[in-house]
Amino acid sequence: MKSLIKMILFDSNAVFKGQIRAELLAIQEAFRAFGKTPPTIEEYWNELHNTGGEEDTIFKNRGIGAPKEYREKLFLNFIPRYLDAYLKLSGIVLEILFELQQTKVVCGFWTPYEEVPMENILKQQIYRKIQKKPKLENPIHPYVFDHVIFGGTAKDAILGMLKIENMSSKKVERSECVFVSRNPAHIANVLTTGVSPLLYCSKYIPDWFVEFHKIKKENHIYFLRELLIPYGLYEDED
Repeated sequence: MKSLIKMILFDSNAVFKGQIRAELLAIQEAFRAFGKTPPTIEEYWNELHNTGGEEDTIFKNRGIGAPKEYREKLFLNFIPRYLDAYLKLSGIVLEILFELQQTKVVCGFWTPYEEVPMENILKQQIYRKIQKKPKLENPIHPYVFDHVIFGGTAKDAILGMLKIENMSSKKVERSECVFVSRNPAHIANVLTTGVSPLLYCSKYIPDWFVEFHKIKKENHIYFLRELLIPYGLYEDED
């Protein structure tokens, strides 16, 4: 990130703590729905590793032969409860977004989940907080972000943002865009777009899963404040 960037798309898991844990708990709930004892989180990652990243095989090995589409539907039924219980706004996010706004960087929010329950979580954890912060009273979007996108893929979201921005008076090149996510699979989804992917490293994601998705070390960040380095708003400790 040596050059200035004009647009950043934040995965919801980079804005809220707890999303990856919530997703793993919802997967466990899907096993219970089939009357099976779910793997622990550690067992799930080990089994996913042993199957070469094939989640289907984990279910089959535990006696669940239901189609993937049906399992995904179950997961989507369970996930709202866990998102609501576990998602917590990362403490420094609002401050970073405000500082980025001062540099005129376009900031977007994307989540793979639909408006329910994510919109309510945004209202509860972001909108109500910015109402109490005078310096954030007049964001372009009521949630501080210029764009808020529900559902679909990360690739569709960032290319859609680019299209909208380039229809306006702004001109944003793909090389001037960044996508930030804690999920290596979401990062892998944008690798062919020409935007800069940044994996916000998480203790819930094992190293092998990062390597499996071919995420280079140069695309890792460990603190969100690293996004401010190109603007002289934060010093790289190295």
